[in-house]
Amino acid sequence: MLTIPVGCLRTTPAMPFDIYIQPGGRGAPVLYREKDLPMDAAVRERLWSHGVQNALIPASAEYTYGAHLEGHLPAILQDPEMSPPAKTAVVYRSACALMMEVMQSPRAGQLCGRTQELVNHAVGFFLTHDETLSCLADVLSFDYYTYTHSVNVFAFSICLAKAAGYKDPEVLREFGQGCLLHDAGKSRISPDIINAKTKLSEAQWAVMQRHPVHSFDILVEAGEGRDLALDAARSHHEKLDGSGYPDGLVASELSPFVRMITIADIFDALTTRRPYKDAMNRQAALRIMYSEMRRKLDMDLFQVFVDMLGEEPPRSELRLKG
Repeated sequence: MLTIPVGCLRTTPAMPFDIYIQPGGRGAPVLYREKDLPMDAAVRERLWSHGVQNALIPASAEYTYGAHLEGHLPAILQDPEMSPPAKTAVVYRSACALMMEVMQSPRAGQLCGRTQELVNHAVGFFLTHDETLSCLADVLSFDYYTYTHSVNVFAFSICLAKAAGYKDPEVLREFGQGCLLHDAGKSRISPDIINAKTKLSEAQWAVMQRHPVHSFDILVEAGEGRDLALDAARSHHEKLDGSGYPDGLVASELSPFVRMITIADIFDALTTRRPYKDAMNRQAALRIMYSEMRRKLDMDLFQVFVDMLGEEPPRSELRLKG
């Protein structure tokens, strides 16, 4: 069962999942409201009046719940009864549900309008709540799936851009669209390659290296023409020394925004579990990024990222806190 805030049960003619509660906050869950029954403010008020702050839904309804949140995201983010941590969880769950749909769709570009709408609301929330990153720590997925990775990278990238001083909402919304869809191109690659549990062959790796181009194409096909979004999608695997892909760009050709998403992308890849490897803790991931990638990554932005996370890298060359 999944625990959800009662405030997330928004008004709808037919709730798409069963709702359970635990009387007294303990014991076996009891069915409170069956799927397809209407939900309104009066139902929420009755739950709150009996001291019920959280409800339960079946684990199998996780992404149906995410879609429900997406449809009511503006109202939830403006609800004064919802705490910032609860709102952060809502943004994350709704984004994961949408990205799962994107990754399963042969026409992912048709969903770009919905992703931009979600990005717009999420960026507005991130800009007005300084505690977003600490709240995200409680909800980020540490098991690697393309859709959760996409949302993790989006969140880390927007928080990093904000920490680096980029606070223009329009700039961050444009950048955010590219971040959220940076791996959408994997929807055009064989699942056998995407879900491989062993090292890819040379031929398979060549196919995998085309996914940023596919992401770029999906955005272009959807009518996206903004440079920040397109650059984030196409160039998130480029490196300062020219060793990246798909275009082998060098430092002078990489914007600060591409440099930021690259840091976020690598960090999340290192700190999430894969079928063939365990996740690294944050300190170990930062150590790898500093010691093995320092000529590939922007070290000034890397320092901002380290400070943002509240971590200290193990080398004195960086500006250690304290």
